Amino acid sequence: MNKLSPILGVALVALLVACQGAASPAATENAAEEAPASNEMMGEEMGMGDDQSQPSQTWQPYNEDDPTSEEAVIQYVATSSRFASWLEQNPGWRGYVWPTEEGFIEVEFENDEDWLGWALLNNATGAFIEAFVPEPLSEEELEAGRAAITSLVKNDPEITALLEDPAAWYSEINYNPYEGFWEVSFERGLDSLLVIIWQEGDEYYLEEIIDLNVIEEEEAERMAVDEAITLAFSVEGIDAALDGHDDWTTYVENQNESVYSVSFVSAGEELFYALVNIADDTVLESTTR
Repeated sequence: MNKLSPILGVALVALLVACQGAASPAATENAAEEAPASNEMMGEEMGMGDDQSQPSQTWQPYNEDDPTSEEAVIQYVATSSRFASWLEQNPGWRGYVWPTEEGFIEVEFENDEDWLGWALLNNATGAFIEAFVPEPLSEEELEAGRAAITSLVKNDPEITALLEDPAAWYSEINYNPYEGFWEVSFERGLDSLLVIIWQEGDEYYLEEIIDLNVIEEEEAERMAVDEAITLAFSVEGIDAALDGHDDWTTYVENQNESVYSVSFVSAGEELFYALVNIADDTVLESTTR
């Protein structure tokens, strides 16, 4: 990754949102009160004497067979200084708990509008292993960060070469609190670029330059392939053709604009073939072995 000059500041709105996976049982909507939350990710276990994570309640290991256990774990995390003030600012929050492998549990928070954070705990001790809160930053940090990043991006040779004429592009700098990085977007007509910048202390690093047009094209092609496979699965006779074959693979090829061929193959043998048109959801032809 290309290292950029050190700056101060941090900033604003999210373009990319990444939430942790689905949760199990539902939980609580109570707001907790205690010390301010933090948006730092902890890479090592934090002892229970750590001021940043000290909950106000006694730890009891999570037990899936105890109907009161989930609520107790949620309250334990919600009253920690890492989450208490933050959840108080977001009424209607809900918590979820689920166990992971090797004696850890995950706790996640959300409300009807946003994903509110996540924590990984040692189930035996209640110690926080990792925790993350997507807390927004101050206006002062936003202003300072945008000014510094504008200068950095303007003088980066790779970005300058891609833009050719920077004045012809509309640009915007935002901070993604859900991912913890900066996003610099450039738009000119139908062209769109997104620059990802990570912060480590007072230093910023250019992580990636993304051509959003390419991403959209790739996503459109993935959707077309999925639709072609779905159409092929609707053809009469496919169930019988695949019966008894658990290891078949699907191969999809674009033949002409919206026309795709779909082959179902097992051990080098084509079990079923269909030619479909995803524009009008029709099957043009099909064959079976």
